[in-house]
This record gives sequence, C-alpha cells and structure tokens, in this order.
Amino acid sequence: MEEAGFFIRHLSNYDPLEKMRGKVFALAYKAGIIWGDSPADKKMNFIKLNDFLKERGAVKKDINRMVKPELIKTVNQFQQILKHNETSRSNKSIKNMLKSMKIETV
Repeated sequence: MEEAGFFIRHLSNYDPLEKMRGKVFALAYKAGIIWGDSPADKKMNFIKLNDFLKERGAVKKDINRMVKPELIKTVNQFQQILKHNETSRSNKSIKNMLKSMKIETV
C-alpha cells in the first residue's frame, strides 16, 4: 500500500510534456541558439529560447505554454535547423577543399 501511494504521488508530479521540452532545449544547444551550463546560463538560456520561439518559432509561444501538438512542431523545426546547419557546414567544407585544390566552384 505504501509503494502504491508513493507511485501515485510520483505520477501526479510527472508532466509528460517535460521530456519534449527537454528535447527542445537539447536541440537548441546543438544548434547553438543557447549555450553554457552554469545556473546563471540556464536562466538566461530559458529567456533566450523563449525569445527565439516567440520571434522565429513555428508556434510563436513560450515553451511552457505549448501543448503537445505545438511541441511536436517545435521539435520538428529544431531538427530541421540542425539538418540545415549540417548541410551548410558540409557544403562549406567541400568548397574550402576545392578552393585549396584550386578548383573553381559556381
């Protein structure tokens, strides 16, 4: 009975969307939108991320006000940002390699 009570209390404090919000933060770190991991950095990152989301986000809303479909759109947006960044890095690397080989690109 004690275990069941503990489990119920644990579940009542669990927000299933928190994992998705964490994923957005992780993707924002990878994209370079936010950085640092001191307590002060984390507070500033929360503000920076919300500013980014309100200005350029797919939903234009603070992360804590988003519901599941909105968080899905936001995660997809950040995954596309990372994909674009990787493609840009790859293209730049190829151009630099060709330039060092003295081959002209269009």
